[in-house]
Amino acid sequence: MRPQWLALALALLSATRLSAQTLTPKVLVRTADRMVVALVKDDPAGAEAREELEQAWEEFTLGTLAIPPIVFAPLPDSSPFSPYDQELMAYWNVYQPDLFRVGAPAVSWDFGNGVSEIAFPDSAKLQAEMGQTWSEGSVSLTSWRAENGRVAEVDIALNPGRQWTLDEAEATRLGGPFSFRRVLLSNLGIAWGMRSSFSLSPRNRESVVTGILDPYNAATLFSDDTAAVREAFGGIPILDGLISAYSIVPFPGAPRRIPIRLSPASVRPGGGFKVVSPIKIENAGTERFSNPLVEIYLVPRRFSLEGAVKVKQLRVRATITPGDVRNVEVGRISTPASLPPGVYFLAFRLRAAGDEYRGNDTAWSAQNVSLNVKAN
Repeated sequence: MRPQWLALALALLSATRLSAQTLTPKVLVRTADRMVVALVKDDPAGAEAREELEQAWEEFTLGTLAIPPIVFAPLPDSSPFSPYDQELMAYWNVYQPDLFRVGAPAVSWDFGNGVSEIAFPDSAKLQAEMGQTWSEGSVSLTSWRAENGRVAEVDIALNPGRQWTLDEAEATRLGGPFSFRRVLLSNLGIAWGMRSSFSLSPRNRESVVTGILDPYNAATLFSDDTAAVREAFGGIPILDGLISAYSIVPFPGAPRRIPIRLSPASVRPGGGFKVVSPIKIENAGTERFSNPLVEIYLVPRRFSLEGAVKVKQLRVRATITPGDVRNVEVGRISTPASLPPGVYFLAFRLRAAGDEYRGNDTAWSAQNVSLNVKAN
């Protein structure tokens, strides 16, 4: 008889295959002094990629490490994605100060010039510099070369043939464009030496460098990521809570995320509904925190608190230790009698005393999870 978690996870896996597509890491080149990792969408060789990346591990896997600071030439000011490349480097630096630095702008992209760069090359340029072309499923390529066992140069290429966005609401809808933030954050992790890996035992961990589904494309560093960078380079003490609008079911090789849903999904002002399945809180820092507060809002638009209506708050009576992941039941929510009719999404805000990084303290229900408030 299958364990309960396995039966549920298999059912969820089957459902998500019908509703969402994955973005999966795949090693294209691996030698003693060169490595190329692709992020591939709808990769038909997914099993091959898993086999190639598989290693024994408990929380995360480290590959050949770069030597901080890793100095990246910034995207030009004319790029629509500038200065967001620099902001994503700064996000990693929250947990390991001076991991990334911003250098002088590059004149032109040249892999092998000793300068780490981010580029949007066409297939001809990619072939000339990396010896690879954009395959049908390719989204990005991260290529590094090593000298004396340490990474000396790492370049990140993003496929210009893909649709890219800085709008996280768009990037996290089914079939939406690619999140520049999420993909680059993952590639920066690969750049410093973090690797995707697969375990044969049930686990409920997440990482920015593992395969992802469309609804979970938000740019987030999880506790495995922050623990990995501390293991590699030392890191600093930091109190940091993180919240997600879904829960986790352990599954061999990777977690299965269970998005919240609402029952009923349509109410009148003053009516109530239940949040079915838990949300997740996590300790991404090094310091424990206790009894955090979770605030719940109805919002007209995901990834924005403009026009938010607070409908509940709950105290999580627990001490959350570093690396701890907790699924938290939200339960029933009553709407205000004065709530204007319309379609609302849910926003969750985590408040932990002393939290030193607030960029991961808000989470949003999925694009297909909303509450319809009907006029009386």
